[in-house]
Amino acid sequence: MGQECLEEIAKSGKKMLHLLEDLLALARVGQLERPSAGVSATRVAEEVIQELAVDIIKAQGKVTVGDLPAVYVPESLLADLFRNLLTNALRYAGDRPQIEIEGNHFGGCSCLLVRDHGPGIPSVERELVFEPFMRGSSGEKIPGTGIGLATVRKIVRLYSGQVRIEETPGGGATFILEFFDPQ
Repeated sequence: MGQECLEEIAKSGKKMLHLLEDLLALARVGQLERPSAGVSATRVAEEVIQELAVDIIKAQGKVTVGDLPAVYVPESLLADLFRNLLTNALRYAGDRPQIEIEGNHFGGCSCLLVRDHGPGIPSVERELVFEPFMRGSSGEKIPGTGIGLATVRKIVRLYSGQVRIEETPGGGATFILEFFDPQ
């Protein structure tokens, strides 16, 4: 009985640590100036994939990266975007997740897409999941703090952009991040 109580306390402590780390990441968004030159989204995405390699292997997943445009977002925050989106896709996309990162640039706008082929996000929840502490109905049994997508939205908005979720054809969720070039 005593051992079980200690294990539960340790588990709760780890949850609290993750929550505090996520809240700190959310709070520091906006404290970095916009870079004067575009940052290679391809390079940053590939670095985050390397960082998450153990998680990708454990999930028996595959992440592919296309040729992404440069964006005017601080490198560390761009890494936070990819880290949050990829971690979510690995958690929610089911067995052997297949994740694609693509992008393009047109008319003064750089667009990044992170697509998975999991169960997707119901249309009524697609805006709600960007609120702090709000998690979709499919996340009830999956560990997380509900801060990751709020951080994604805050970063995108602070650096002249917008984010939305669409259904992936055949099932899944596609996160679309649009960043407008500085004038």
